[in-house]
Amino acid sequence: MTDEPSNGTALPASLALVPDGSLQEVADAAVAGLRAGHPAADLIVGLSLQAPHTLRPHLERLWDLAPNSPTYSACWPWRGADDNEIDRLAARLHAAPAESDRAWRCLLETRMARGWSIAVAAIGGVVPAGDYADACLNLVGIERRAGGIRRLVTEPTCHIEFPQGFLVPPGRGGGRGAMPDPSWYPGSGVAGAGRFGGEVDARCAVCGGPLHRLLAFDQAPANVPGGLQVVTCLSCLGWSQQVLYFAHHGTSVRPAGPALTRQRPEFPAEALPETPVRIRPSSPRWRRQDWAYSNGEENLHRVGGEPTWIQSAEFPACPACHRTMRFLLQLDSLEIEGGPWWLWGSGGILYSFWCDGCSLSATLWQCT
Repeated sequence: MTDEPSNGTALPASLALVPDGSLQEVADAAVAGLRAGHPAADLIVGLSLQAPHTLRPHLERLWDLAPNSPTYSACWPWRGADDNEIDRLAARLHAAPAESDRAWRCLLETRMARGWSIAVAAIGGVVPAGDYADACLNLVGIERRAGGIRRLVTEPTCHIEFPQGFLVPPGRGGGRGAMPDPSWYPGSGVAGAGRFGGEVDARCAVCGGPLHRLLAFDQAPANVPGGLQVVTCLSCLGWSQQVLYFAHHGTSVRPAGPALTRQRPEFPAEALPETPVRIRPSSPRWRRQDWAYSNGEENLHRVGGEPTWIQSAEFPACPACHRTMRFLLQLDSLEIEGGPWWLWGSGGILYSFWCDGCSLSATLWQCT
């Protein structure tokens, strides 16, 4: 372990294959390695994602060691915090500005109601109110509303399972035919089922072409409306319009939102190939994922739970009621066996959002 470069990929790849019962031993060794000056920062990131509870006994030490301190993952180990650690973080809010800001971000990362309440109460005092505070809240899937905290994500967290042979799954260790990441095999439970790809009987408000089906839920998880068809225009999304909105009534769908100027698409696209899919509950190790850490190998096709943002968190407002829309699902770039390779810009991710009160959806994508 101690010989692995801090920017290598072998350790993250290997961690995915470690049995659950051995993760605590890995965490103990990783922190011991850090204390001895060995590069184990990437391993701390992976444990923060897959098994944050294993870092709980080491949080005081990790505060002093500060692995990954220049990066956005610096506060992730506190996803495993308990009430005692929340008390320590709350006390650090009144320290020097750099330390208090770090403690505040760690409180958000706990994803515990008490940690969030303390962090939100500090806005306007320890942390200035404004875009920075709001962006940090959005990154953990919440926002401030009159009267409290509103969650922008819902459970259960699920993964989309495509039929074997439809996608070219990347392999852990590199190359086709290598062992796929375990996130491609979320388990035998079924939370839903549906149809991916094809077209729907509705036209894009920008180019006038048929709208493209992303996922039609024949059987929906508890956090998805029954019969919902998630759609977009592959020709216009991200090129002519950054966000596209759609109104839903049962299984029918039509464009919605502000009036759009009709224009010819710069990159006309055909519908993606159709295939049935299953929606499977995610195992605890894959409930939270990170686009950069996944290194193009994990299954990032997700329904519910938290998005894996490529850029900053970007929850659109509903064009009807103006409330922030909740995250619904995401689709990673798709390498389809035999083509096409659909990249969402340049290897990006598509995100879909939902306003339950207005039955409106939105789609957007992010890329590097």
